[in-house]
Amino acid sequence: MRQFVDPEPFYDSLATGTVVIFDEIHHLEDPSRVLKIAADAYPHVKILATGSSTLAATRKFRDSLTGRKQTIYLPPVLWSECIAEFGIKDLDHRLLHGGLPEPLLETTKDEPFFSEWMDSFYARDIQELFDIRNRTGFMKLLHLLLRQSGGLLDYTNLARLSDLSRHTVKAHIEAMRIAHAVFLLPPFESGALSRDNGKVRFEHILCTDCLACADVCENGCITKIGALISADEAIDKLLRDRPFYENTNGGVTISGGEPLFQHEFVSEILRRLHKQGVHTVVDTSGFAGPEAFAGIIDNVDLFLFDIKHLDREKHQSTIGVYNDIILNNLKECAARTQVWTRTPLIPGFNDDLDITDAIVDLAHEVGAQRCCFLPVHRWGEHKYARLGLANPYEHIREFSAGELQIWKERYKGQEGFVFFEAA
Repeated sequence: MRQFVDPEPFYDSLATGTVVIFDEIHHLEDPSRVLKIAADAYPHVKILATGSSTLAATRKFRDSLTGRKQTIYLPPVLWSECIAEFGIKDLDHRLLHGGLPEPLLETTKDEPFFSEWMDSFYARDIQELFDIRNRTGFMKLLHLLLRQSGGLLDYTNLARLSDLSRHTVKAHIEAMRIAHAVFLLPPFESGALSRDNGKVRFEHILCTDCLACADVCENGCITKIGALISADEAIDKLLRDRPFYENTNGGVTISGGEPLFQHEFVSEILRRLHKQGVHTVVDTSGFAGPEAFAGIIDNVDLFLFDIKHLDREKHQSTIGVYNDIILNNLKECAARTQVWTRTPLIPGFNDDLDITDAIVDLAHEVGAQRCCFLPVHRWGEHKYARLGLANPYEHIREFSAGELQIWKERYKGQEGFVFFEAA
């Protein structure tokens, strides 16, 4: 293990064509660096690295190794392999015993084995990596997904059945996807739009956001906002404004929603912009796996980083997730590039001077360049009406000028660091 703190001497000793196998490579202190050095400086050496299903998502992987690796995913035993390789021709046996070789070959189902495997999966791949502490809720959701495997994914119904918020359900399913516990398969056609006795019907539960309905809606009731474009198209459009960026000392800000939900696409955009010398900014909630940040951080000049609350239990009960992974990502980003923290001030949630003091202290502690507070506003209410949805925030009021003045007075000596601005 020690020799891989500086792996060059080891690689220097290898002959051309040598094949090196790193088993359980995540046990190294900096596995991505060991692999990156080999790929960049020792192309004559071939490396096979194995690890857990969430290997690339561990915090130790500080580089996504884009363009340097081929990923091989080893699935459980396939049905065709059961017949040809294992001599098992009973489909019920395969379904009840699972696809791991050991229980598959047993004549009776080993309940303790499955229980131990699930405990290990949750502790190693879920709790440690994603800091999901509500084991009961997570496992209940996983059981629900297993029961409806191959069916339509309805986040609202799953939230009701699992006693979790819709946002938490989506976050948990994303964690399961990264850990290869579930695979999300978009349907070839949604069937959300149909005719019934001459009337057009739209079924929200069947909607996959493909936007095909907007193309065929006869009355123009459904309109597209946004478009699906390639990285080439995005770069072509962005670079048309390059003279404007240069004349104003500006650049490109990638925002959302959450841009890191599409981190591979964003990574490619940022890489190509940086290569052209364009200043880049990413506006993020911070709630993404380490592999998402590892793939973009070297090409980001500034992060606009949301910090909504520092109390992890309050954060979980209101936002739907604990904030540990967010704070870890903040520290990692601030150590490698510029960061502005941004906090939406919301009545009844974080409008307390002790809370804002702690956020300002955190911004100083991690080395952020600014600490920004954004008082809540009601500008987006019309969007709920356009989508036919009830506004869950209609009870939240805006701050008065007098209330905002209290905060501004509080940080009067830090005008160059603490800012109050519109969202």
